[in-house]
Amino acid sequence: MNESTMQGYSNTNTIFAAFSQEGFRRKLEQLALELDCRVYWAEYPADLIAIPWFVAIVDRRVLGDHSWCLYEQYRAEIGEPELCILIDDGPPSSLALQQVPFLADSSEEELMKVVRAAHAMSSQVISAQGD
Repeated sequence: MNESTMQGYSNTNTIFAAFSQEGFRRKLEQLALELDCRVYWAEYPADLIAIPWFVAIVDRRVLGDHSWCLYEQYRAEIGEPELCILIDDGPPSSLALQQVPFLADSSEEELMKVVRAAHAMSSQVISAQGD
């Protein structure tokens, strides 16, 4: 990944996404516009570490189960929490705020609510840091 690819991504304006559901992809892009955010569409497993984000929506099958296990080990070692939503039917993960088998439109709406709340929370943290 080159430097120009990473410009503009931050833990206050970036939704990290790794999934293949096209309908939800369009809805998430629309929500990002509404929130004045960006969606980073992961291309490689290492993007989980390289790209800052305030919430991640991940289907571990897209990144690879082995890569997810390595990411869990990394997060456990550094001890910093991140807001991650898993949308697959894999085994439970200690990193997941929420784990939703992605089956229906109702799941999409719930995920959109979580993304909105995560964005509001990240904005409040930044405001508090500026005071």
